[in-house]
Amino acid sequence: MQPPQQQPQYKILCSKNDVILKRELQNNNASSPGPGPGPASNTFVIDFEINNSRIDLERFCNFNIFKLMFELNREDAIQDLRITDCGDSNSKSNNVKDMLLVFKRKMDDMGIKQKYMNLQLTLTATAASSAPASSFVFESVDADLDTGTGGTDLSRAERVCDTNAVLCMSLLNRNRLRIQFVFSVPAAPAGKPQPSYIENNLGVIMKKILSRVKTFIEQM
Repeated sequence: MQPPQQQPQYKILCSKNDVILKRELQNNNASSPGPGPGPASNTFVIDFEINNSRIDLERFCNFNIFKLMFELNREDAIQDLRITDCGDSNSKSNNVKDMLLVFKRKMDDMGIKQKYMNLQLTLTATAASSAPASSFVFESVDADLDTGTGGTDLSRAERVCDTNAVLCMSLLNRNRLRIQFVFSVPAAPAGKPQPSYIENNLGVIMKKILSRVKTFIEQM
């Protein structure tokens, strides 16, 4: 009989402005001494609510939410973002898009290269009649995209591969929206551990990006 799976445990890294950033802790296995959680994994969660009684928040529950992230963060966090119809000939759904996400250069003096991601996004919507709330879930997987056009030079940038991410937007009512963003980044190469502030860097950047979205929508 297999033992029951343990629920993930998290360490809260930041809760400023009611936007919670937390990092999953690894559970020790049988080969690790001592009970309880072990070191941090590379899975992060950002969790918050948006409230605005003046507008219907469902208008943001589509692919345009990513364009809004870009417009609010293009000065210091995101250099480029392109969303196009899926290049997969087997996919003709409007709910599948390709996305190139290029982050601004950070910590050049420490030898850390500029980062970018090639992703394929799939949107799944669930009506409120079959769930406590209407939900809009964006799941992303790595995709091989043509990054040679668009004016952004990526020849010296580093592609972040093996990244898994899910953005869940739960419409609790027309004026209240909960957003949960879960993403995992690749682990550091064996024998080359990264300092914790570098490992947490992408989580902090994503929290900043989403915090600005929250502030913008609530002030509309």
